[in-house]
Amino acid sequence: MKRFAVLSLMTIIFLPSSAMAFAPLHTIAIGIEDLRSGYVHYEFLNCNGYTSAKALEDEYNLSSSELQHYGWENSYETCYSKGVAQVTNQVHQFYGKGGAHWFLQVMIGSGLCGGCGYQATWKPRIGQESVGYTGSGLVGVIFRQGRYTVEVNTPSTKRQSLIALARLVNQRIKTTG
Repeated sequence: MKRFAVLSLMTIIFLPSSAMAFAPLHTIAIGIEDLRSGYVHYEFLNCNGYTSAKALEDEYNLSSSELQHYGWENSYETCYSKGVAQVTNQVHQFYGKGGAHWFLQVMIGSGLCGGCGYQATWKPRIGQESVGYTGSGLVGVIFRQGRYTVEVNTPSTKRQSLIALARLVNQRIKTTG
């Protein structure tokens, strides 16, 4: 009987990280309760909820084999507006930090490409890797924390709010992810 108990304990200890329970992405992403009053879900972009692999492939010009190779698990996106001001947040989950690092590079390459209107202009200290950008009236940050890649952007006049929101998501990942 003791041998069975020890063997069972060892099985639990050596489960691969992909088999461990992690918080659902919607509990990590920015929620309307995290924003000042007056913000509402921005319905026109259809970006409030889980994102399919196909939508991700289309948005970032990727193949399904690339997402599989780098261990993509899930993505979640939220968009809120208050008048003309918008706050958006994407959280992407991978099986390991290597996939999250790869996707950070994909996001930087697609959003900060020549002619896209965004420029890497600052280096926030959020997560394990990060880049800040400005352009088209927005300020944003893309960062990686462990096996998650995250993007948050706000109107360019709200840089301090952006940093606070990005740090909130980062803390949620550290605590529950």
